[in-house]
Amino acid sequence: MRPLVRPIAIIIIVSTVILLGWRLWPRPDPLAPLVPEVDATVRSALARGDVEAAVALADAHGHWASVRIYEQLRDALADEHGAAAADRRAQVLPSLSIWGEALARGFDLPEYRRDAAFWRQAGADTTAGLVIRWRDVRTALAAGDLPPDSVKVRLQDHAAAFRAAGDRFGTARTGYDLGNICLKLGQIDEARDRFAAVLADGRRWRLTAETCDALNSLALFALVADDSSGADYLAEALTLAHQSRLAARAGRALTVAAMHARREGGFARSMDLLEEAVSTCGELGEAWQGLPYLIYLMRFHAGLDDWRQVGELIPRAEALLREARFAAADPLMLQREEVRLRELALRRDIHEGRVDAALQRYPELLADARRQPFAEVTYIHDRQVRALLACGHPDAALDVLPAALEHAEANMRPEALSLLLARVESNLALGRLVEATEALDRFESLAATREGWAGALRVDALALRALLENRRGDPRAPATLRAGLARLAVELTTSDASSLAYVELQRNRLMLQALREIAGTDPEAAFGVELLWRRLPAWLGADGLPAGFANDPEALARELAARRQASLTPDVLHLLYAGSGDRVACWQVTGLTIACDTLAVTATDLRIQVDALLAELTTDPGHPSAPVPTSLSDLAEELAAVLLPVTVREGPRPRRLLVSGEHALAQMPFSVLDLEPGPGYTPLASDIDEVRIRGAADSPDVLVGSRGRCGPNAVVIADPDLPDRLRRRHPGLTDLAASSADVERVVGLMPEARVLAHGDATLRAVQNVWEEADLLYFASHSVRSSESPFRTFLPLSPEAGGSPLIEPYLDVGAIRAARLANCRLVVLASCASGAPYVSGRAWAPSLGDAFLDAGASAVLQTLWRVRDEDAARLPILYLRWWLGEGKDPEWAMARARRDVMRGPDGQFRHPFGWAAYVLELKGY
Repeated sequence: MRPLVRPIAIIIIVSTVILLGWRLWPRPDPLAPLVPEVDATVRSALARGDVEAAVALADAHGHWASVRIYEQLRDALADEHGAAAADRRAQVLPSLSIWGEALARGFDLPEYRRDAAFWRQAGADTTAGLVIRWRDVRTALAAGDLPPDSVKVRLQDHAAAFRAAGDRFGTARTGYDLGNICLKLGQIDEARDRFAAVLADGRRWRLTAETCDALNSLALFALVADDSSGADYLAEALTLAHQSRLAARAGRALTVAAMHARREGGFARSMDLLEEAVSTCGELGEAWQGLPYLIYLMRFHAGLDDWRQVGELIPRAEALLREARFAAADPLMLQREEVRLRELALRRDIHEGRVDAALQRYPELLADARRQPFAEVTYIHDRQVRALLACGHPDAALDVLPAALEHAEANMRPEALSLLLARVESNLALGRLVEATEALDRFESLAATREGWAGALRVDALALRALLENRRGDPRAPATLRAGLARLAVELTTSDASSLAYVELQRNRLMLQALREIAGTDPEAAFGVELLWRRLPAWLGADGLPAGFANDPEALARELAARRQASLTPDVLHLLYAGSGDRVACWQVTGLTIACDTLAVTATDLRIQVDALLAELTTDPGHPSAPVPTSLSDLAEELAAVLLPVTVREGPRPRRLLVSGEHALAQMPFSVLDLEPGPGYTPLASDIDEVRIRGAADSPDVLVGSRGRCGPNAVVIADPDLPDRLRRRHPGLTDLAASSADVERVVGLMPEARVLAHGDATLRAVQNVWEEADLLYFASHSVRSSESPFRTFLPLSPEAGGSPLIEPYLDVGAIRAARLANCRLVVLASCASGAPYVSGRAWAPSLGDAFLDAGASAVLQTLWRVRDEDAARLPILYLRWWLGEGKDPEWAMARARRDVMRGPDGQFRHPFGWAAYVLELKGY
């Protein structure tokens, strides 16, 4: 026996080692060759059948990655040749079921549990056929060279097969894809029907993501058609998306709401909704899903020439793009958004002066764009050319234009007309009148066959024709100008007067140039042209314009100039500043003379000086009686020497000064300019009644009756109840501690005033009463972004039961929709309510400007942030003098200022408290 012990022991030891090695040796992962894209950690949990671990992993991966894992497992049911062998299905189906359960429990998506059951009961042949169809759907949509009508035929075939086999996901998904293809083909009614069918199927089968997709698409149709059901669709989509953490769908619902707000002219609400779309994706765990919405927001800013904001958002977009690549996002989305981001960065470089660097990158950008199925080549061409022209590079624009035009005309793109006008403008700027005329003739020839493309471009085309004829000495130039103005008149009267209308009006700079060159033939007519152009915003959406606007613009300009002169007594001076290129002209108008000088500084240098003074003025000195620092008085003296005529500084001084400024001067209070050279500080407002003038009124007696006799129709809007969502978005919307006391003082002056406070201060309540009101007093917050045009509004209380996507923003568009001809005074006792947005090439009206354009006679407003305790002091003093003395509004403003501008020691106080308030009149 003993001789056998050793061999047996050896056998046992060897066997044990082998057994242990076998147990410890890593086992092959049966799913690895079938679904190699799936993370090894996930495959391990699936191989163990560990449902709880799968749920935890799904939660950690997020919705996008988890759904992609499910789709990869589903595709693994058949090999690359479409075979669905029994052993392959046996390996994959248990994992599909476990991961479907993880999606059901982790994201409240029970449809994946049901879909896994569908694949378990499907036979091998059915499985193979359907998997092949799923793959072909992706291929068809990703193929950039496949015509849309061919894609539609393939999708229709797949949709029928999915429905016949009972594949609910496939039926709904291909139905949604078909709707999008129909949109691309211009088959709008069929697209709407497709989305409606997807919604019906999605609701019946409880397919959350597909239901969200259909709701978002149908909401867009409804909102464009002004159908109120659109808001309900979006609210439902947003609720579902939050419930199941569908970041992309939540972002899209908010973006569709933003698109609708933009279409209505609610730019502030639109930008806020887009910001929320981006942040919501991060809150739902997939920040990179917000990339398309962020780039849409950047394009929005670019459309407003708001390149500061674009520049600030580029690093944020680049970070989201890196995250999207790391998350293995949809390649088509990555390619599309990368090209869009590069295009924005390139345009930003042009606007910031890096033209050569931008043009070096331009060919590579175009080459990459041409490889994409969405092919935004003509859009890129058009935007780059426009950027070069706007920045004063017509020669560079002409270098780019041949290839741009060739591509646009070959592909029958509407941008061809815009590019042709760019060629006209470029040649005109370089003095090449023959080449400009040839390009304009080509435009007219193409526009005749593509009338639907021409649209608003007709105004620019007629302005360019008038300029060309005038420079060639052609006597037809005035008639061409009249034709252009007639077309502009139609656009003005049919406009909705929204923020978008302001933007479009601003872009008629070629018509202003033609007016100046052709109608402004002498100082009187030229001054009238400036008044006429400043009157245009108030004519947006008007029932009619003066007959002379199109019939005889020069005569109308002279009439406006004569009216202005007739309104000026000998002791009143009107200063009007107008920019042309880098030159700033100053019109000096009295009851006897009209003269014009060019300022001794460029527009660029003037902006630098104004910015320096504003930096001093808007810095809170900490105490209402703080002295005026030497740095501020020095800047005020320097600007006075630049801006004010000798007669204002040295005498005899006018009793009243009317100021019409634009660009940088629209932000600056002339009241702070130092009248006395040398040491000390004597602000202009201490000796001269200074007031702003918005534009030219239709009649010289527009302010008759505006003396302080307030009727029974005064309305006070005070301290609205702001929703938490709005407060989170704008943290500065704190409670107004002094609001109740302000209201008591206002009502003490006007006992019959109607007060809308707290929950009663809704947008609908204000709109129900303001057209009959003769005085509107807003004791509430205002929101304004100094970095973004049109991002300004007065927040009001929400309607009970209203949609969370439709918030009460009283913005420029909402104000301009009103007819406020009965209103003699609007008081905006809030921060920066009267500060317009001003940038190098962009402007936007303030809230006060919007009230004037809507018909109000006068607005008392602020240019910067004011202290809560001071917010009503000067307005109450103003009302007391205006109502009590029955004097004109300018006198009341000057008296109220002088009541507060000196401290107890008789010295002038820092202007932070008293100069923030300005009175602006519609015109005389």
